[in-house]
Amino acid sequence: MIFLFLRSHFYLMIKTITFLLTIAWISAGIGQEDAVLMYVQEEPVTVSEFTYIYEKNNRDKADYSRASLEEYLELYTNFKLKVRQAKDEKYHERPGYIEELSGYRRQLSEGYVFEKEVEDFLVEQLMDRKKYDIGVSHIMVSLSRNASAEEVEKARQKVEMIRQLLDEGRDFGLLAQEVSEDPGSKGLKGDIGYITSPLPEGYLEFEHAAYETEKGKYSGVVRTDMGFHILMVTDSRPARGHMRARHILIRKEKNGIPLANAALKINELYRHVTAEGLKFEDVARSQSEDLKTASSGGDLGYFGIGQYERPFEDAAFGLKKDGDISKPVETSIGWHIIQRVSKRPVDSEERIRNMLKQQVGRSSRIQDRTDEVVEKISKDAGFVSHDKAFTIFVESLDESFLRYDWDPSSAPGSELIAYGDDRYSVADFADYCRSRARDRLQAGSKSPMEVAGELYNRFVEEKAFEYVQNRLENYYPAFKNLMREYEEGILLFEITKDKVWDKASSDTTGLRYFFEKNRERYQWGERLELSTITIDTADKKLVADWYMDLQTSDIDELISRYAQRGLKVTVNSEKVETKSEAARGVPILSGHFTRPVIEPSVDRSLVKKVEKVIPPGLKSLREARGYIVSDYQDELEKRWIQTLRQSYDVSIDTEVLQDLIQTGSNP
Repeated sequence: MIFLFLRSHFYLMIKTITFLLTIAWISAGIGQEDAVLMYVQEEPVTVSEFTYIYEKNNRDKADYSRASLEEYLELYTNFKLKVRQAKDEKYHERPGYIEELSGYRRQLSEGYVFEKEVEDFLVEQLMDRKKYDIGVSHIMVSLSRNASAEEVEKARQKVEMIRQLLDEGRDFGLLAQEVSEDPGSKGLKGDIGYITSPLPEGYLEFEHAAYETEKGKYSGVVRTDMGFHILMVTDSRPARGHMRARHILIRKEKNGIPLANAALKINELYRHVTAEGLKFEDVARSQSEDLKTASSGGDLGYFGIGQYERPFEDAAFGLKKDGDISKPVETSIGWHIIQRVSKRPVDSEERIRNMLKQQVGRSSRIQDRTDEVVEKISKDAGFVSHDKAFTIFVESLDESFLRYDWDPSSAPGSELIAYGDDRYSVADFADYCRSRARDRLQAGSKSPMEVAGELYNRFVEEKAFEYVQNRLENYYPAFKNLMREYEEGILLFEITKDKVWDKASSDTTGLRYFFEKNRERYQWGERLELSTITIDTADKKLVADWYMDLQTSDIDELISRYAQRGLKVTVNSEKVETKSEAARGVPILSGHFTRPVIEPSVDRSLVKKVEKVIPPGLKSLREARGYIVSDYQDELEKRWIQTLRQSYDVSIDTEVLQDLIQTGSNP
């Protein structure tokens, strides 16, 4: 009895609906031959590694031309040489490197398997399905989701009998009329119109059957919240998406009595909004008999397929552009005129992804896919479940298990499950249960055994994902490439810091020697010794007087004199090149004053004075230090690469390179 609620055995079974289309498990691709493009001191660089980084860094310019490939191969060779030396000098064994790389891996790996194998799969599946609306007929045998085992078996026998009749050649539509328990479609030979993905929770199997059954064929038996179904796919068309529209309604009857003039009235209103040009929403407000929408000008908001009767839906989605108005359309309640307001395209990938994220933990779509992934991991890893150990543990549980302070310390250390070399004991599972106090406290009427069974299922699931997460490089080439980028990037940074950046700053002797050898590079252009004189006023008369005084007075005497009048005069001197922004508009003439610039917003004015024109000349080491350090770094980089080229062997397979050039991609 205890194992009735366990999914551990279920993980090892093949699902019938989507498993055959399941994970394009990357491990199947491991071991496929990947040509080696070059060796750096006997370390191979494969074509896939090179093309990954080539395309990533060149983006639209990755044209696989000879010039482009050879240029990037030269750069990548230099990169790999530096990384090789870093490894030879044990940079990868430094605690700081190990800690930094581990931190990056934790960030990158968290949720990676779920995103790739569950979320990405479902997004792609929904994107594909939402491109089409599927025409469906069905035969239904009613059954409550909470039906007893006896009721389920009785309904199952009935639907299997119906399936047998279909297999014997009975007409689907006629059989639906005879035996279907869906009153809405029975009289229509089972026709329920078109459906589009995603269907609501509880109808996932119905959706799978609709999208995976060939047109003109019928499905196997599927179960929904309404009961058991057999589907016949009648059509497939491009998805209609969602439409926003207005309508005007004239009812055909009142209090059960037919109204003879309904058709005449709707035609008159149609003439008003087309030939006479009256605004549709104004006519809807005054004439529409749909009391829910009349006040808003007949606005129905956005709607998709299946929300309204088919004549109404066909007329609405038949409108070609915003503002178009349909001819009068008859439905069971009356006559309508419809105006298209706008049309929303099929959902984007981002919108679908966001929808799925909001459903995590409560969507059967997500759980079913998760089960498939766990099932595949279990097969690949050789999952082992020690049922006897679990049975002994859960049978020892009492009501204290459902309390917050439950003590798991007595749980044995015997093995419970294993994924390959990842082994977990009963004590590990007990600790897991302890950490899920909320689940234990919210058990409701469930027994300790049932709660433990549910937690076991989650434990198995989490450990399956952890198994792959700890081996992502073996399963996902993209992740392997990404981690190699981080590994080699950190090594490159650290060794370049030591060999080039820090050395260029700290090697004063080498820096001075480099400067003396190349000092002709570092010259000033023509410069001005420029004084900017400022007074704290924006008063035009005061500024004019002050400007005249500047022409004839000593600056120190001028500062003192204006200070007595409560005005502050300041002077700031600098040397600027005549081509610089600071010298813009300043004549190259010693002793020249610019015109005053008044700045009312800050209540000040300023004048610039050319104290001296300085001819071109050499810069000192101090003046040019920033440029010299940068150039010295470049020099050290060149010397370093020369040394690496002499110290390590590099061999390039020209035939593989030629294949890349000819095919324009990874061969």
